[in-house]
Amino acid sequence: MKILSIVGSPRVNGNTRFLAQTFCDSARSTGCEVEEVILNQKKIHGCIHCDACLEAGVCSIKDDQEEIIEKMRAADGFVLSSPVYCFSVTAQMKAFLDRTYSMCRPKWVTGVEGKPVFFIVGSGAPVKQDPNYVLHHSLTFETMFRIARAAKLAQGSVLLKVAIDPMAPFDATSDTLRILYQVSSILGLEPVGYIAAESLGHDRDAVRNHRPEDVQNAAASGAKFAFVGGMMKAKAFL
Repeated sequence: MKILSIVGSPRVNGNTRFLAQTFCDSARSTGCEVEEVILNQKKIHGCIHCDACLEAGVCSIKDDQEEIIEKMRAADGFVLSSPVYCFSVTAQMKAFLDRTYSMCRPKWVTGVEGKPVFFIVGSGAPVKQDPNYVLHHSLTFETMFRIARAAKLAQGSVLLKVAIDPMAPFDATSDTLRILYQVSSILGLEPVGYIAAESLGHDRDAVRNHRPEDVQNAAASGAKFAFVGGMMKAKAFL
């Protein structure tokens, strides 16, 4: 199984990438081939909405996104990792996600349908302890998974839109996961799990030095992902 790890953190030695590396090292120990893409080290322009992909199925912007898309179509599974920046995914991850839209055009065939994807999110904010950190959305990520598995994609999207109150305050970690989940679903990927490491503060070594439970979770998740992904590749679950 070939896993492509796409890291959206601009900090190459930060908490989120450390968790992604721990996850991938564990998967690699089971025999998986792992390749890492650090988006901050790539040249990826933002989508300009030129609509060229609507006809050609190829983005008109020529940069490193083309190479990443080729790697995605050659991979068997993915890890998407992003810390929470300004209550959402990083700018690097957002640009990458926006540009994957060209994979869907002109026909809704992306070339990555049915492949498993795992999400890793690191958040500095203490979700419930800090009175200045505003929470909202009663809809949890677990609920979104249940909705997705209970309904088809189009139906699930409608349900999600109704369930989320756009005027309410929000939980930045859940919203960051939601963005990764939604784009992955549009591409036809199969979300199989996630790690949300919260309350990390501004210590980029917090996980490495003080959060053994997060490290253990990442390692265990990597091994599980390798197993599940291998089964999905063999179509044992289909």
